[in-house]
Amino acid sequence: MRPRRALFALLLALAALGLAGCVAPPPTATPTPTVAATATATATPGPAAMAAPMPDDPPTAPRSPTPTATPPLARTATPTPTTAEMCKASAAVPDPAADPGLVDDCETLLKLRDALAGTIALNWSSDRALTGWDGVTVSGTPPRVTHLALERRGLSGTLPPALGGLGALTDLHLSGNALTGAIPAELGTLTLTDVTLSGNLLTGCVPRSLRAAASHDLDRLGLESCPLQPTTLTYDTYDTTGAMTTPGSYAFLMPDGDDGTSVATTHDEIIRDTATRLLVHPRDPDAAAFYATIEPGDIVEWFPVEHERCWQRYRVTGVLPDPPGELPRRLFAIEWLPGGLVKWCSGPINDGQLVTVEMKWSPPAARPGDDGIPVMLRYQPVEGAGTYRVSPDAELLIDLPPDLRLVRFTGFLLGSGGLTAGLRDVGSGSELWLALTGFTETGGTEVGRTITPEGQALGVGALFDAIAASARLSE
Repeated sequence: MRPRRALFALLLALAALGLAGCVAPPPTATPTPTVAATATATATPGPAAMAAPMPDDPPTAPRSPTPTATPPLARTATPTPTTAEMCKASAAVPDPAADPGLVDDCETLLKLRDALAGTIALNWSSDRALTGWDGVTVSGTPPRVTHLALERRGLSGTLPPALGGLGALTDLHLSGNALTGAIPAELGTLTLTDVTLSGNLLTGCVPRSLRAAASHDLDRLGLESCPLQPTTLTYDTYDTTGAMTTPGSYAFLMPDGDDGTSVATTHDEIIRDTATRLLVHPRDPDAAAFYATIEPGDIVEWFPVEHERCWQRYRVTGVLPDPPGELPRRLFAIEWLPGGLVKWCSGPINDGQLVTVEMKWSPPAARPGDDGIPVMLRYQPVEGAGTYRVSPDAELLIDLPPDLRLVRFTGFLLGSGGLTAGLRDVGSGSELWLALTGFTETGGTEVGRTITPEGQALGVGALFDAIAASARLSE
C-alpha cells in the first residue's frame, strides 16, 4: 500500500507543477504613454494586440469609422414675382409689349381682387386671360378695361381708391352689395359715362365729376355732392353780342320785355338783381370739364384784375340747357350776392374789352380786407376760430368760437340802436343781433338774440355770450 500512496503523491506533485506552468505571470504595471507613443501604438499593433484570441472569447466586431457631419447646402430664396411681372409673363395679357395699358389694368385688378372679393369668389388670376375675368370687359384699340360690372356679389368693405387706376374705365356697376365708407375721390378722375352704386351703405359725399356721367343712380344714395374745389378761370373778352364765339369770352344776361334776355352792357347792370344769367365759352377742354361739375348753390366771384374794387359775387340757382350750336358754351341762372356798399363800379363794358377778368369759383366765404382781416359777406357762412369783420366798411370786429358756423343774413338794418347786423348759427338757426360801428356810438352792443331749442341743446347761448363779449372796434 505504501508504494501506491507514494506513487499517487508523486502524480499529484507533477500535476501541480504542470498547472503552474500554464498560468500566466501576474501583469506588470505599464507607464502611461505619451501622445507620440499613443499614436505609434495605434499605428503599429504590439504583440499583445496580435495574440490569438482565446477559444472562449467572443468574436470582436470591427469598429466603423466615426462619420463626419456634412453641413447642409445653403438654399437660395426664390423672389416672389410682382403683380406687374405676373401680368407680363402669363396668360392674362397675350401681348404685354404691345399693350402696356392692359398690363397696367391687369396689375390694378389683381391688387383689387382681395379687396373686392365677396360671397362669390372672383376668378381673377394671371393664369387666365383678362377677357375671361368675372365682370371685366376689355375693348378698344389698344385694348383696355372699359367696363367693370360686379352687381349683387355680396361685396363688403370700402371702395378701394385704386379703382381710379383703371384709366380707360367708362362703366362702373357695383350696386346691390354691402360696400361701406366714402366714395373715393380717385373715382372722380375717371371719365365715366355710366355709374351705378345704389344699394350699398356708402357715406360722405359724391365726387362732382361722377354726377356728370350721362347715366347714374347717384341720387338714390341720398348723399350731397362734395364741395366744389376752389378754381380760378381767366377771361379777357366781354362779348356784348351774346354770340360767345371766341374761347375765353363771357357775358352777363338780363331779362328783357319780350320774355327773352339781352346782354348787360354796363357795370351797373351786372350788380344787384339785374343780371340773371351767366354765359361762358370755356377757353379749353379742362375748363369745359370743370363747368360740367357746377351745381346750384355754387358761388363765383367776378374779379376784374385792373379794377379789383369792383368785385361781385353770384350764386348759381340753376344749370340751364346749353345754347344751340356746336360751340362748347355753358349757361347758368345766377343771383347777385350783396357784398357791401357798391360804389366803385360804373361805366360801359365794351365789346371785346381786353381787361383780364377772373372767375373765382368757390371763393373763401370771408373775403380778406385791406388790413388782412377777413370780412363776413352776406349769405356766406364762415367757420373756424378767428377774428372777422362783421361787414364791409364796418368797424366792428368779433372773435368766432371754433364750434360755430356763422352767417350774416342781413344788410344794414336801421333799428332803435342804429344800424344793426343779424348773425345766424347755421346749425341751429339761432340768431344774434349786434349794432354796427361807424354809424352809431353803440357799436358792438348786443341788440337781441333768439335761441332755438336746438341751440339750447347745443349750448349756442354760451357761444353767443363769447361773441358779444369779444365785439370791439377796429383800431
